[in-house]
Amino acid sequence: MGGYLATCYAQPALPLDSPGTEPHIRCRQGVESFNCTRNIRRMYRQTANPEFRAQAIMERMNVEVVCTTDDPVDSLEYHKAIRNTSLKTKVLPTWRPDKAMAIENVAAYNEYLTKLEAASGMSILSFKDLLAALQKRHDFFESVGCRVSDHGLSTFYATPYTNAEIEAIFMKARMNKALTGERDRQIPFCHVVRICGYGCP
Repeated sequence: MGGYLATCYAQPALPLDSPGTEPHIRCRQGVESFNCTRNIRRMYRQTANPEFRAQAIMERMNVEVVCTTDDPVDSLEYHKAIRNTSLKTKVLPTWRPDKAMAIENVAAYNEYLTKLEAASGMSILSFKDLLAALQKRHDFFESVGCRVSDHGLSTFYATPYTNAEIEAIFMKARMNKALTGERDRQIPFCHVVRICGYGCP
């Protein structure tokens, strides 16, 4: 409810004819006019009915496929569970390994690798281990229906590297030592080369 009210107060004259906006979609699905704070509570109560749940709307709109955005450490438990429901829409995972490339924050990176170790069931002591762990998770994603990937690199680096350099940088990060200069750029670029060159990772 708070999100709806915040939208109302922030946009007193939110237009209903903007395709893709939630008010637009809900109005097309039979919800009464969205007129700022005057009708927001009534609309919220109306959309709380089961017929306005996400799955019900997708079925009425004949949505065939929905792809979520998922990290390699995600369990995908809900993707598997939804297969046992009556929903006709396919809900598939999308592979997004951004955190596996985000080595610039060494502390956060090591915390993430700990989660990846648990998810993959293997130790990650080298960059080669990291690729193997990602491959295991990628194979798992594929088994649950994943067919697409998504990547959110804020900067697309093109920094030359050697395998020895990558392993040295990775080891330094695993020892919680800060990276400087171009060293934190070589790992993301190496990931991109591996992913684009012969699949993932």
